[in-house]
Amino acid sequence: FNSISYSDQYSTLEGFSDINLNLIDGKFDSAGVTLNIKNSLSKETVSADIMLSTPDESASDFASFLSSLYVDCQLQLMNFSLNRFVTVKNDNNEITMSAYMTGPVNHPYVTLNIERMSMIIGGLMAKAQGMAFIDDRSVLINDFIFDYQGMSVKDVSAEFSTENLTGYADAPFYA
Repeated sequence: FNSISYSDQYSTLEGFSDINLNLIDGKFDSAGVTLNIKNSLSKETVSADIMLSTPDESASDFASFLSSLYVDCQLQLMNFSLNRFVTVKNDNNEITMSAYMTGPVNHPYVTLNIERMSMIIGGLMAKAQGMAFIDDRSVLINDFIFDYQGMSVKDVSAEFSTENLTGYADAPFYA
């Protein structure tokens, strides 16, 4: 779409979107969605680029089609208002983050980077930032920080195995 807009009581985002579907001999080959919308006054931005493809053209049924489906996805939110999702509204309720997902849909590799998140909790400002990685066998959390009312949990690191459901976490608390 040449022009697309989204509006709610917190913001108006405008930009463009592109959707494509590729068929080869009447069979699904790939599909993609690109979205880039922003508010020029607040610098709130939503960008997404999603591509689905199936390198296995021999998929005979829906289950084998899904198991052969490959995803490549990028999402970026900048100064995105969290007021849409929280009870206590405040101009500082926002997040700047990026997420990436790639690989087979049933076992993707995911990276989540929360660059900055802030919101009012119990009438006081809470802030967080950190990174997480997910693959088909583990979840890894690095450099996570959470600050609230002069208390903080910093340098949080954790790793959990999704294969055998074991793991560890280290979360130093500072008051």
